[in-house]
Amino acid sequence: LTHGALRDAAWQGAWALHASGLVQGDRVLLCLSPGSDWPVAFFAIMAAGMVAVPVPAETPVAVLEAVAAMCGARAMVTGEGFDAGALPGLGRFEAGRWVREGTGACVSGAPTGRESLAVIAFTSGSTGRPRGVELTHENLLSNLASLKAVRSAGPGATFKSVLPPSPQIALPAGLLGPVECGA
Repeated sequence: LTHGALRDAAWQGAWALHASGLVQGDRVLLCLSPGSDWPVAFFAIMAAGMVAVPVPAETPVAVLEAVAAMCGARAMVTGEGFDAGALPGLGRFEAGRWVREGTGACVSGAPTGRESLAVIAFTSGSTGRPRGVELTHENLLSNLASLKAVRSAGPGATFKSVLPPSPQIALPAGLLGPVECGA
């Protein structure tokens, strides 16, 4: 995706989230395989002023149900082929449609402060039940500032992210950093 296509698709997604009745601060599971739909969905959730809850696409439905209950999720963004009958209590959105079926409508920027919750990242649960780690917009911006302090890149630079998208490493280093510098 170009930066413009990413921006437009994210605004389409933000519009779709708001049009469904979701509101600022709602938690939205982000259950997608790595690929171009993942950043579209992430930035759509951010543009809508909602909270992204990233979970790996291969997460079993029982775990998705538990995560949704723990964080109070109201919707989820999935890819094609996700079992539409799974998690019937959540609104479901297919991220790829935002790129293919855009309406031209968008929402105005949701006013979110730097201390507003942006992401809830669930731990792997390797030593017990997974726990949600809350990250604010300030946390994400601080990570981004730290990256920029030690690395410089600009338009035309190319990055390859081989890690699964996650808030811990790949989100700031593999997505936010390159987008911020125009790479």
